[in-house]
Amino acid sequence: MQLLQVSPIGPTQIRLQWTPLPEHEWSCDRLWYVVKYTTQRNSGYKNLTNGENYVVFDSEPYTQWNFQVQAANPGGESEWA
Repeated sequence: MQLLQVSPIGPTQIRLQWTPLPEHEWSCDRLWYVVKYTTQRNSGYKNLTNGENYVVFDSEPYTQWNFQVQAANPGGESEWA
């Protein structure tokens, strides 16, 4: 993956998006992404299994977020980006 980008969507939402992995690099016929997120109040994972290359989070104003994204397929996972 390349180019992780975070942008606000109004005062209470943010959007994380990235350049998807080119299909010729998948090494199989299925690919999904895992997003790891942390704030001071919570942390977790989102599994994006329909080929999405973005995710929207509800956010309180002035919240600092940390994100990592990983590509995965039945054969394994990439490094976190």
